[in-house]
Amino acid sequence: MDISDKNSGDAIDGKDTNSTELHDKKTTSEKPQRGIRFWTIIVTLCTVGLLGAFENTVVATSLSFITRDLDMGDNYVWVTNAFFLTRYD
Repeated sequence: MDISDKNSGDAIDGKDTNSTELHDKKTTSEKPQRGIRFWTIIVTLCTVGLLGAFENTVVATSLSFITRDLDMGDNYVWVTNAFFLTRYD
């Protein structure tokens, strides 16, 4: 490697910089734009999660009656799983 090959970029403050390096620094410092589509997706996901939690309260409230009527004993954990697996047609 020749010394002239090392200094092929523009020297600023004793550092070797190229236009691509300056472009990379510019693009990494910019913040991404979040439009209405992004926030609509976030709000929808939060709403779905909240509704799922509300449905789980129905099962948690009636869990003692369900396990007693079905004589499930220690297998009460499967009640919640069965509810969420079978709730969609």
